[in-house]
Amino acid sequence: MLHVLILLATLIPATSAAAPDMPTDADISRARAEGARIMREALTRQGELTKQRGEMQRALEQARRQAPRIRMPDIDKLPEPDAAAIAKAKRDIAQLLEHPDQALETLKASDPSRGTTAPIVFVSFSMPETALRGYLEQAARLQSPVVLRGFVGESMKETLDRILALLYPDGIPTGETATLPPQYQGLALAIDPTLFSRFDIGQVPAIVLPAEPIPPCTRDGCPVPRHVKLAGDVGLPYALDLMAREASDPILARLASDYRRQLEATP
Repeated sequence: MLHVLILLATLIPATSAAAPDMPTDADISRARAEGARIMREALTRQGELTKQRGEMQRALEQARRQAPRIRMPDIDKLPEPDAAAIAKAKRDIAQLLEHPDQALETLKASDPSRGTTAPIVFVSFSMPETALRGYLEQAARLQSPVVLRGFVGESMKETLDRILALLYPDGIPTGETATLPPQYQGLALAIDPTLFSRFDIGQVPAIVLPAEPIPPCTRDGCPVPRHVKLAGDVGLPYALDLMAREASDPILARLASDYRRQLEATP
């Protein structure tokens, strides 16, 4: 016990001697000043960051306002495919594939801009069948294109049926040897609404005689060559006679006269 008390008595003075000095008022003032400086710098940096964030936010908002608005389609509101139209198209294709020989033989659809100046005959299925057959026979003798505005009932099959009924009033022949009737040999049929627009065809029948081959349509439009036009149920021979006499362009007058003589010479 005595040894313990002596040890404690020895340690107490040593511990008291090693204790640090108390900070002075000057030390406390310097510490406070340094803390205040650090706090000011931190607040300044925080303010700059806040300012930068605000500027970025304003820039983003301005970009959103200036950007084009793109509206994505609502998939749920898109129309359903027309099942009836799809089924009709499938039937038309299937029926055409069953008789490819008839389709190819009958619809010798040539491009009216194929490099010829032959008269172009504009017709419609609204015309009487007798008149239609007359124009088809006359056009076949000159190998002139006969042009329809569009498909009957928007159906290729219905259009083909109407043409076949027109060409074969006594019934369509069957078999691989089926050919066009003699009076229609050389017939060229075309469906081209752009030609109706190009030559401003407002009524049918109409006959157009171009002075030069018809150029194809381009991105800039459909060029219209020099031509003479006659509308009315007058027949190809009479139309060519009138064009030869009345055309102010000598080239067109000569062309009309040449085609009229060719029509007379072709049985």
